[in-house]
Amino acid sequence: MKSSPERETSWLRRFIEEAIDLGALAVAALAARLLGFSSSWLIPVVAAVVVLLVPHSSARAEGVGRRILQRLPLQIGAAMVAAAVGRFFLSQGWSALLGLAIWPAAAAAARLAGPLWSRIPAVVSTVCRWTERLHVSGSCTALLSSLWLAGACAICGGLNPSLKFTRWTPWVLAAIWFAVDRIPFARWEQGQRFQVRFARLLVRIGVWVITAGLGLSAMSGTGAQEGFGCALLAGFSLAFFRAPCAVRVGSAGEALSRFLVAAFAFWLLYPLAFPLPLGAGDSAWYAATVADAVSQFRASVFPVFVGQSPYQFAGSIFPVRFAPLLHHLAYVGDMLTLQSMPLPALLNLVLIGVGMAASATCFAAIRRVIPGSHWAAACLSCLYLACPGVLGVLYNSDLYMTWTTVPVLPLAILGTIRSFESPGRRGPLLLLVTAVGLLWWGHSPIALWTTLLLGLIQVVRLWIQRHDLRTWVAAAVAAGLFVVLVAFPLISVLVVTPEKSGDNTSYAVADPVTIASFVKEAFPGSLLPVSPNGRAPLSDLQLGWSLWAGLIVSGVAAVCLRRAVLLALWICAAFLMVLMLPIPKVNLTLWTYVPGVIRNPTGNWAMGRLYLVGAAFTVFALALACSGAPRKWGVRLFLALGVLWSGVEARRFLWGTEVNRHGAEERPSPLSLENLCLTRYSYLSFKLPPYFSHGVVDPDLEQRIVGPGGQVIAGNYQTLEQSPVPNGARVLGEGEFAGTRQGRTLGWKLAPSIDLLPGKKYVLEVHFLSPAAPGVLVIASKDIHRVYGLPTYGEPKSFGAQTEATHLLSLFTTSSESQTVTLTFYADASVGSQSFDRFATYRLIQYDPAALPVFVRNWIPYEAHVNTQSAGLLETPRLFQRGYIATVNGRSAPVKKSAAGLVAFEVPKGESEVRLTYRAPWLLLVSYVTSILGFAAVASIGIGFTWRRWCSGEKVAPTP
Repeated sequence: MKSSPERETSWLRRFIEEAIDLGALAVAALAARLLGFSSSWLIPVVAAVVVLLVPHSSARAEGVGRRILQRLPLQIGAAMVAAAVGRFFLSQGWSALLGLAIWPAAAAAARLAGPLWSRIPAVVSTVCRWTERLHVSGSCTALLSSLWLAGACAICGGLNPSLKFTRWTPWVLAAIWFAVDRIPFARWEQGQRFQVRFARLLVRIGVWVITAGLGLSAMSGTGAQEGFGCALLAGFSLAFFRAPCAVRVGSAGEALSRFLVAAFAFWLLYPLAFPLPLGAGDSAWYAATVADAVSQFRASVFPVFVGQSPYQFAGSIFPVRFAPLLHHLAYVGDMLTLQSMPLPALLNLVLIGVGMAASATCFAAIRRVIPGSHWAAACLSCLYLACPGVLGVLYNSDLYMTWTTVPVLPLAILGTIRSFESPGRRGPLLLLVTAVGLLWWGHSPIALWTTLLLGLIQVVRLWIQRHDLRTWVAAAVAAGLFVVLVAFPLISVLVVTPEKSGDNTSYAVADPVTIASFVKEAFPGSLLPVSPNGRAPLSDLQLGWSLWAGLIVSGVAAVCLRRAVLLALWICAAFLMVLMLPIPKVNLTLWTYVPGVIRNPTGNWAMGRLYLVGAAFTVFALALACSGAPRKWGVRLFLALGVLWSGVEARRFLWGTEVNRHGAEERPSPLSLENLCLTRYSYLSFKLPPYFSHGVVDPDLEQRIVGPGGQVIAGNYQTLEQSPVPNGARVLGEGEFAGTRQGRTLGWKLAPSIDLLPGKKYVLEVHFLSPAAPGVLVIASKDIHRVYGLPTYGEPKSFGAQTEATHLLSLFTTSSESQTVTLTFYADASVGSQSFDRFATYRLIQYDPAALPVFVRNWIPYEAHVNTQSAGLLETPRLFQRGYIATVNGRSAPVKKSAAGLVAFEVPKGESEVRLTYRAPWLLLVSYVTSILGFAAVASIGIGFTWRRWCSGEKVAPTP
């Protein structure tokens, strides 16, 4: 008699099935150990993921394989039961041997739960089908949007430590969005019109911002401003990413390619998600200028034309008037975060935003050039952003003004290409002129080269299309608009100078011989791979092998395809690269014939400007070459290899920044007022005053009453130098600084240390006993770090060891904790064996700022209380320029230029209240308003035209 199929199952087959059950647990435990995880929830999560990966076609298998695949959910359930029993009841670690000991009971319990686990794949499939029907853009875009939002929240958490993010917070916020994105809208869900889709997106983002803002505020405990500021910024970035999906339903591949470009940019920029500047001294200076501009913006001062806050107390005009785009982007970032972002972090927020915008604008522009291949557009966008000459601007040289032009260059070149393809149409020229105008607001050297090259290309186009009257009319309109858009930066630099006979460009002089020598010094490193840490000052700013290959390929394509615009772009790129190659006699000759009006703003380090412009021209020339390539697979392979190599080189820049980031976490903030240095860049276009120091100074003490001959009648520093000390001050300690040599080094640790209390002001009077030996004096504590060069570290009357130098150092802390300050002198190697066991005498004085002759109540605007024994000129630390208005006791007072080149005005004997404000010259203000209105008009025209096209259902070209 034949037995039933169950009886025919041999013991070996059953043993194999049970062995597979055990193997599931063993593999999960081994994977956990190899990955370095030991959390109690890991095994269940791994098991659940495996369940979701079970093939739906497994029931069609035959024989043993069919039964094994059918029982796989049951086996994973048994593994989870075994893991839970072993961990929580037996208090053992995860191991396959433990599973062997409890396996029979675990298998029996899992048989009861098997039917539930077997339904998980079906439930997941049902949910996926439901979401695809519910959401018009498909589940792919929904998932990518959640990942985008997680990245945006991670950046916000890195920039603002007060939010107290954990590693899981961004993913929780992304999960909240995934749930909000599934909110049904009843009849709205069936709408296919653009207005309906766009309104639905905004409503969902609004719901998420409210939910996430409340959650972050409750979690961080810092108030609603920080939580809602982070949620609003992340929601705005999400709207930026999802807007194209609301305009048109694209393919999943296009959405994925757009996301991959953004993810690549996120990887390149994430090291900047840090609350402090990560570059060198230039980075801290840029952060200080941004902090000053935003401080004035928060104090309702707009537009900002001069520095006024303690971050730029000297009244600097550079770069807020020469390259205003950086600061205007900071205003936007400050508003999007509800003014909750710390001032030092705003610079990094702007830099990250500019980089993400560059990835989007480059992808969008290349999609218009080659609409048939979104993958090629994605690769070319990555090549542009990862080019060493582009990324090095940010990480190698701290050229942040230049970095603001990175997202604008692709739009300018796109307008040029479209002007060839659409003769007589004003749209391409409108895009071109607007982009070039933004370049002038971003950085004039990049704008000069781009305007010159694209202007020559337009001359060629006008000659080709000279018989079309519409072409000339459109060109005339574009030229007029260009004058309007660039009115402010040009008039600010060339016309409205600090003084009638002044010159804002006198500091910028570049010599052809010097430029050629730097180009030669960078060679052959400029043709070799990037240095290991991406910090070689000359050679790491280069085109990179990927784009060198692209330049060669596009050159061959320009000859074969014979397209005028392709040939023009390639010639421009090749010309810029020739300027960067030290060809004997040729290079120096070319730089000699470059006009001084272009060469001087470019500077002696031309590689910081030209490689960026050359990379943009090369990428778009390569895009045009790819559009005419007969073999698309070869193009994709070529571009993919280029992206891979560029990513390897970009990783070196990131590694160097990560090293700086780890060091910055342990150092005091350079943007704290007790550590803030006002560098010489703040005095560009001005003569340095005799009190200027490269070290830290207290702006409250930089006030003096001077007589007609320039002699100081009364001053805050001079008052504190008196002996005995004035009223409101007291001596806390005096004696000698004794030096103790630190090992065999040239460092001498000085004793005693100094204790500072929060909220108090001190000055340290130092008289050096040793000869004026060269070296560096370092003042350090937990939250303080200062450096002063000796015997001098600035102009003659700054702090130092020379005769005219002041002997007072201001000491204070903005921290809530007391500080123990130590002084260390590092002698120069030239001093030899000189001893510093008796370094200097000192006197530590605590004083009341309100008791000084000039007590500054406010800096925005300047308001002070003056108490002087005789009338004189109040010399403020503001650099003199036209536009200052002074009042003394409510009455207008004429503003004069002191002998030190600073703003001064008459004050009477006795007590008085003074106020100093800045009113921009009418021409400067009119030019600013004109340019802003021009950009507003262009934006309204572009938005209106695009809105009408979207609402009418007209086919829209691919967008980022």
